[in-house]
Amino acid sequence: MSFIERVTEKNGMEFAKDLIQTFMRKKKMDNVEELTKQCPELKDFNSLTKYENYVNIIKMHGLPNFNEQQYQELINMIKEEELNKKKLNTDNIETTNVNGHEIVSVKDEETDEKIIYDNTTSNRDFKEEMQQIQDEHKQFQSKDDNNTLGVMNYMKDNIKITPELEDSNEVKIEDNSEEQLMMEAVRKYEYEVGHSVKVDFNTKMIYDNDIVCSIEKTDDGYIVVNTNTNTKSKAKSLQLNKNNVA
Repeated sequence: MSFIERVTEKNGMEFAKDLIQTFMRKKKMDNVEELTKQCPELKDFNSLTKYENYVNIIKMHGLPNFNEQQYQELINMIKEEELNKKKLNTDNIETTNVNGHEIVSVKDEETDEKIIYDNTTSNRDFKEEMQQIQDEHKQFQSKDDNNTLGVMNYMKDNIKITPELEDSNEVKIEDNSEEQLMMEAVRKYEYEVGHSVKVDFNTKMIYDNDIVCSIEKTDDGYIVVNTNTNTKSKAKSLQLNKNNVA
């Protein structure tokens, strides 16, 4: 087969796949399994679409010898495409340890939305847990919806603890408290990076876009540490007199 013939056949297969999927949508078939029930073989597809003349149209657009083997290849192409659309994207899972807490963040590549979980009490693999939720809930098995984000939100609402992150400018703290000391380090860190961050005093965590930092106590105050690189910020609070700390 010449190069031009290979390209023509490849383009013909793509055209045929699109035409078959158009037919599936027209007949309101949700997936390729519904098509194979009605048209397990090419002769069945030809019979079902004889009024639309689909087989002859396919032969005129790159597959002049359209046969059973090519039809089955197209079925498998559509099946694989559907599986890929249903598949969860777990490549963007990041795990870091912050002050004894296992913090897991998952980013949805379609929306760039990132959800953070405190996974400290779980002894299960996070990817396997996401997959089990998808397997057990049909609403996260769609080839059209965002299954990854759906599972992420389900875990947030029903299973996992999520850190109580607040915008630093909205945090209310008492004077002469340990939280005030931590906030001093946070403010100095924000001055260094040039923008505000989210904080959770329960886990002593800062969330700075995609960077997770811990607020760690030292002998003379608190310091911010980037847990991804273990780099200490210059941001440090000054220790208050212990008698003045609530």
